[in-house]
Amino acid sequence: MKKPIIFSIIVIFILSVVIVGILGVKMGSGEEIIYVTKITCTNLILGANTIPALPTTVENTFQSVIEYEKNIKFALNYQVAPDNATYKGAAFTSSNENWYTINDFGIVSFTEEFHENIASKGTITKILIKPTITSTDGHAIKATYNVVVKF
Repeated sequence: MKKPIIFSIIVIFILSVVIVGILGVKMGSGEEIIYVTKITCTNLILGANTIPALPTTVENTFQSVIEYEKNIKFALNYQVAPDNATYKGAAFTSSNENWYTINDFGIVSFTEEFHENIASKGTITKILIKPTITSTDGHAIKATYNVVVKF
């Protein structure tokens, strides 16, 4: 190669190193991960109704009350703190899969077994289900959403 071309390549390389150093371009693997420190249950959506989640005396536990109907479904909503957490996702867990299931989006559905053995008997006026919301960022921060189901 000719000397002017080699010189130009060297100058461009040095300038790029200086510019990257001055501007501080970040590499993806060097970024700080901000973990979830708290999950707050905010409300549940039942049809067109938004029912607020009220804090209880138990830490990280919230509660709402609903009226049972066969084939009812509702969605659990939550917020994470801090707002700038790197991974804001959560996993939902049923405390009793024989009574109700909960999908990856927080949609709760009662089972046929629940309807036949609990709801349709007429001997119980209310029951408590306790789904759990857990952060998926590796720190497993949890909140429990107590749902009082009235019959």
